[in-house]
Amino acid sequence: MKVDINKSESGLEFAFIELDGRLDAQQSDSIETKLMELIGQGYVNMIIDMKNEATDLLIYNFPEASVTYYLDTRWVSADTQAGIPTFLAPPGPNPAPQALAEYLANLLRPYQRLWFVPVEGDGWDDARQVETWLTRHADRISRTDFHWIRTDLYLTPAEIERSMQVQVVSFVGGITLRGFRIFNTIPEGQNQVILTEAPLDLSLYWTAGGPTGVPLTVFTQLIDATGFFRGGQDNQPVWDTYQNTDWQPQEQITDKYQISLQPGAPPGVYQVWVGFYDLQTGQRVMVLDDAGAPRADHVVLDVKVIVE
Repeated sequence: MKVDINKSESGLEFAFIELDGRLDAQQSDSIETKLMELIGQGYVNMIIDMKNEATDLLIYNFPEASVTYYLDTRWVSADTQAGIPTFLAPPGPNPAPQALAEYLANLLRPYQRLWFVPVEGDGWDDARQVETWLTRHADRISRTDFHWIRTDLYLTPAEIERSMQVQVVSFVGGITLRGFRIFNTIPEGQNQVILTEAPLDLSLYWTAGGPTGVPLTVFTQLIDATGFFRGGQDNQPVWDTYQNTDWQPQEQITDKYQISLQPGAPPGVYQVWVGFYDLQTGQRVMVLDDAGAPRADHVVLDVKVIVE
């Protein structure tokens, strides 16, 4: 039995199956699995082909030929015939974490967005270091799934710095908020976001002063005009995966939140409050003023949230 997929002139893909006689249940399942693999890889790469921009790159974390085979440069814009720049990362099997971090930082520097296709395979990126690094230091803005395969679209660290709303705030213990970005629709030229049914899609961008003495929990809150709590999300940084006790000096970290309003929240103008606390004691980490003195136990982000 042989299963393969080929592309037509129109860019559509067709499956060809050669059979050696009648199929038993195991062979039938094998065909279905192979088809899903091939169609899935083709579908994901079609999405990348159709949606990539001139400042994008693609990386994949295992030397699997189908990742690049199904990319179609015919779908690149008419003014260029070059396909999306594509790189294997890591470039060699299971590098040291610091070496991989330096490689990725240098690789991504000229680009604004990156497509990442994670590939399961032994002996190359066994600890999933690439995805871990991207989750902590880039900013994932979309995900496309097809059965076992997916692609994630990220903003690169350089694009984060270019496009974030700068708001520099220091905390006791050395953590600094560099800025933030809200991915809900924001009217051009206005420092506000209109919130309806969708959660507030918020990215916070931290700079570490070094490891903290204890693990800290981040709180994000929607506060109405009367000062009443109307929704929030609390967790340790990076979806509970990267404690402050492991942060390195001057490391820049991306921390994402989806903040939903509580049922019955009234319309009006809301603030977004952000801060840290010690989960064991409940004690909040103080915010510092320009002179380095404690001034508050939270940050009010420089944005208005309009609840309709």
